[in-house]
Amino acid sequence: MVDKGKDEVKVKGFTSFEMREFAKEIGRIRKKNFRHDSFGRRIFNVERGKKFVHYLFRNKPAILENLDVDKLRLGQSSFTDKKLNNHSVDVHYVIPIKGEKDKNCVVSVLIELKAQNHFWTMLQMVVYIVNIWVSMFKSVSDAVKRKGATAADKKRSRNFLLPTVIPVIFHQGRGKFSAPTKLSGLIRTITGLESHTLDMEAILVDLSCLREEDEPDELDLWVPFRACRMVFDEDPESRLMEIVDKMLPEIHYPVMQELLVDVLNYGYFNTPKLTETICEKIRKYTEEKGGIKMPVCLYDKMLAKIQKAEAKIQKAEAEAQKFKFEIQKAETEAQKFKVEVQKVEAEKREYFREAHETCVKTILGFLRHRFGKVSEEMLEKLQQIDDLRVLRELSDYVEICPTVEAFQNKIDKNRMK
Repeated sequence: MVDKGKDEVKVKGFTSFEMREFAKEIGRIRKKNFRHDSFGRRIFNVERGKKFVHYLFRNKPAILENLDVDKLRLGQSSFTDKKLNNHSVDVHYVIPIKGEKDKNCVVSVLIELKAQNHFWTMLQMVVYIVNIWVSMFKSVSDAVKRKGATAADKKRSRNFLLPTVIPVIFHQGRGKFSAPTKLSGLIRTITGLESHTLDMEAILVDLSCLREEDEPDELDLWVPFRACRMVFDEDPESRLMEIVDKMLPEIHYPVMQELLVDVLNYGYFNTPKLTETICEKIRKYTEEKGGIKMPVCLYDKMLAKIQKAEAKIQKAEAEAQKFKFEIQKAETEAQKFKVEVQKVEAEKREYFREAHETCVKTILGFLRHRFGKVSEEMLEKLQQIDDLRVLRELSDYVEICPTVEAFQNKIDKNRMK
């Protein structure tokens, strides 16, 4: 019933405006919830963010000792510059520094989700970082300028320093990420000026070449990692089954069921190889093996909408067919009426011809009877008159006109009217 293309769902046999609009709606839902970056934002929530930060610095315990990861929160992800250009970062975590009371003493972690090997990724991240710094600096400055600023506000402003912002590139596409991960890789550096050139390096998490031993130990984090790789795999069904089998021991937890639903929808909307049939088979397999009832997947709701739309369209097409029949019937009646009108018009023309001919003959008969021979010019003028009312007036006047010249003047006056 359903053809699944790259960006929309289409129903065979229908090209109506309603189905095109429905396909657009599915495209909007897909973009909002299950495109690569949207899926990443859904998956990397606060709880997984804490686990992800521990994963990033698993080999650097000294960093984790200074960060209060348990108080991690989501930071501002959208910034508007003076020209009203909007800059949005995929995921922004804010982590307080242990032992610091000032709310500005934090470390930010920016995650840029990439499905493609974008060369200017580091420049994009630097723009985000500068926006974060400007936003925080403006916040501290405005606090001092506002009416009722306290001594604590002024002290905070004097001691303010820009926070550390750690850029992270999370790459899930095909092939190794080969774009520069250091800002200096985008800058033409002159020998001897290296120390004066702005530079920073991102942490690269490249799923395309991530070894199994380097994958997260936490199942709640391992699943999103594998799901992001799955949609680019040659055999996504097998990869999805591996995910399900590993989730089965904990599938009785609602959070795991919701995560699997997200993974199913993500796979369904991002690779044509994971069809509705395959997703449904895997969901039933999970219910049988896990002994649970899975929540309804989003694509199920969409298919129900499609079926409802199909019924509406079929009804509309039946009404259209009925309306088409009525139009054909009306056109047939109109054609009959047109024939009748043409018949009446023909009869009218014949009546006019006969009446015109009779009037002209009558006038000519009176003229010859009273004045003798009628000139060719007079005959031509009479035949050119196409108003029967005028001809009848001339027919009455010919009986009383004193001379043929008077009759000629009468004709000329009527022609000038």
